[in-house]
Amino acid sequence: MVTMHFGTQQPTNPSVQQSTGHMSSFMFFIVMVALLLMFYAFFMGMLNTIKVLRRISKLKQSKIMSAPPHQYVELQGVAKPTSTGGVISPLTQKHCLCYRYTIEELRSARGKNAQQDWMMIEDVTSSAFFVIDDGTGQCLISPSFAEIVTEEETWTSSTLPDWLQSGTNKTGLLSKLSALEKKQYKFTESRIEENGSIFAVGFFRTYRADEHPFLEDQLKRTIKIMAARDRKSIRDTPATLTKMLDAQWQALVQSRNRLETLNILINLDEQVVVSTFPEKKLANKYRKNTMFAGLAVVVLGGSIVFLFFKQFFS
Repeated sequence: MVTMHFGTQQPTNPSVQQSTGHMSSFMFFIVMVALLLMFYAFFMGMLNTIKVLRRISKLKQSKIMSAPPHQYVELQGVAKPTSTGGVISPLTQKHCLCYRYTIEELRSARGKNAQQDWMMIEDVTSSAFFVIDDGTGQCLISPSFAEIVTEEETWTSSTLPDWLQSGTNKTGLLSKLSALEKKQYKFTESRIEENGSIFAVGFFRTYRADEHPFLEDQLKRTIKIMAARDRKSIRDTPATLTKMLDAQWQALVQSRNRLETLNILINLDEQVVVSTFPEKKLANKYRKNTMFAGLAVVVLGGSIVFLFFKQFFS
């Protein structure tokens, strides 16, 4: 007699069938969107640094008096104030022509293996115009349309400055943070000092003194950029904003009345590069930034392709 053995079919378990290493559709979508956004940000950053690096490397320095109008130029000179004077940096209370400061808070994620990381809570750049003077002429620079590259001062503290904890400059977010205890903050400030040597690359424009529409258009565009950059601060301090813009307007009008022509280094589509570093050091900085962004693009691009094939073809 032949005995036949039939295998017993095991009941299927949906959880076992799904544990194949694939993500759920929703999780896959979230991860891919995050990776694509980071890829796009680093890719555009890489293109921008390459563009700036090429201009720094290829452009020859021009004198303001003889600089070709409506072209990209490279200027080297001394930073000077406009007729309205300079500004005071908020964190260090130092007189300067331009400043940028950031405030970060040390925060911890929840969980057993939570890590601490710095979170940006304030990022502000001054908007008052200043001048680059090379001995042959002067050219206005607007920090609102510039990338300022200079030395930075960084320090930490457990408290915010008094003017951020109380007063007209306090934002809604910072007013809540100031009420909390045992906080750790990191402060970073960079400045362009008066009479300091500066290097600038940008689109050189020359206007007749009677071209008033340009001045008005410049002011309106500055307002839009400031509003997009720091909506909360502007909404909370309209008087401060109005005073600052009035001073900026007066500086432009006085420059127009004093000079036959008004030179300004500005490109409304991309930022002017203004630095206290020598040309070679600035070029090396952008070269390193390009390499870092390129590496990030390769890693993120590879991760996107790997996850896509793993999800649909494995």
